[in-house]
Amino acid sequence: NGVSSPTKSWDQYYSPSRINSEVIPMNGSTVKIHKYLVWYNRSGQMMLAHAFLPPGYPANMPSGGYPAIISVHGGGWRGGFIEKLQRYNTSIAESNEKYIVLATAYRLTSYGYTSPSQQNDIDDFISLVKNTASNFKINSTKIGLFGESSGGHIINLLGSTKNLGCI
Repeated sequence: NGVSSPTKSWDQYYSPSRINSEVIPMNGSTVKIHKYLVWYNRSGQMMLAHAFLPPGYPANMPSGGYPAIISVHGGGWRGGFIEKLQRYNTSIAESNEKYIVLATAYRLTSYGYTSPSQQNDIDDFISLVKNTASNFKINSTKIGLFGESSGGHIINLLGSTKNLGCI
């Protein structure tokens, strides 16, 4: 039972100016965060993501767009939340490379192992980001993946069957 929506889509159009106007400054950091970007997976279920924006976004955009990292939290496949990797995501966004970090949620399971639905959610988010990279001023050829614990397992499982870029 999901929310009726087109598959693999953002809830709204997120332009760079809109994203920049809705960000929250991070305490003690030059990174800004846009919390709770809403997107829909292939099943039409509503999912959430956060965008960690580098200093000077969007004015200081590198030629060709910002490189991006998709960050996938851990939690034993049955726990965890987007904020779990906030310190890592902030550090990556603050780096000299000026990455945009997109941290996404995925469906959790009551079991202690990954399920196809979790892999599908991450696959859907990767596809959505690549297909709408210009919305965020992302260079679609420079998207990497980062995961911790079960999040790392999910992206490695996907990467073993698809060419996803740098993991």
